[in-house]
Amino acid sequence: MSPDSLDRVMHARGSKLKVVIVDISHLSSRAQVLVLSIAMCGFFIIAGLFLELSSRIYRQEFLKYNWYLTLIQLASFSLYGMVTLKWQQTTATIRRLPLGKFTVLALLTVISFGFGNLSLSYTNFPTLVLYKSMKLVPVMATGVLFYGKPADTNQITSAILITLGVVGFTLTDAQVSTSYSHYGVMAMLLVICADIGIGSMQQRTSIDHRYSDSEMMFYSCSIGFLGLLVSLVLSRTFEPAFRFCNKHMVETYGYTIMSSVFGLLGTNVLQTLMKSHGSLVGVTVTLLRKALSIALSFIVFPKPFVYQYIWSALLFFAGFIFNIYTRQRKIVPKNINVQS
Repeated sequence: MSPDSLDRVMHARGSKLKVVIVDISHLSSRAQVLVLSIAMCGFFIIAGLFLELSSRIYRQEFLKYNWYLTLIQLASFSLYGMVTLKWQQTTATIRRLPLGKFTVLALLTVISFGFGNLSLSYTNFPTLVLYKSMKLVPVMATGVLFYGKPADTNQITSAILITLGVVGFTLTDAQVSTSYSHYGVMAMLLVICADIGIGSMQQRTSIDHRYSDSEMMFYSCSIGFLGLLVSLVLSRTFEPAFRFCNKHMVETYGYTIMSSVFGLLGTNVLQTLMKSHGSLVGVTVTLLRKALSIALSFIVFPKPFVYQYIWSALLFFAGFIFNIYTRQRKIVPKNINVQS
């Protein structure tokens, strides 16, 4: 659809396009994409900077009290989901998806959040960004091996480039980073598996039950919060973590909540961008945002740097660019799952 056609359709429907609460419907289609892209990149980059900052100030404590900080993240996401449900003039008591499936989503969400945070104690933030972006590889492998899907040459080429980039980045990290540990890689692989499980379950259940993103966020994060809270209390790690975070409220509660808030704002803008201008635009801008996040991480938080990082990142992004290029020649579905 051309920009002029999109403008006419939106005007005919009387729909409003907003960046969070700011109406940008009066802008041209190209201006809307530019504003949404800048806002999305800005929100996600700020969220990543706060996350990395909190993990660097108290690295040992962050490792020790990681799951308590994950609890704070879940509380933030749950509160956002509840507020959004109220804003949409619905009630949080109306549940369209069976509680058992929400419980599975909650478990996967806890794994994704918790082990993602944990990996920062063993690896650099740029490495986490790359790992969280490589879901294309296991998704393609699973489809070919277990579901008999035909192997697409373009996808295979993309997967090889992405894998080589991630492996090169990880090996470089292992050589120059003083905090590197194989535990970080294991944690990031668990994050990938959890994110794939979340996306797969959402895809299977969203059509049948027609639940909203806000409902999914509220119930999965609320159930995950309660389950994790019980686990921390029973393991007797809640009280020492609570005492430590109360002594350093800005560096713990403050940075964690700010990272969650800006991450949620970025997700909201990304969804708006994809719904209004297509998944391909959203994927492309997301790729640019990840490149900026990695570059800024090396600039803002000085860390050992060697040129192997550059060629590894180039291989990684070349795989995604090739994948986007091949998708341009096909019909791109509206509901491509893009994680931040």
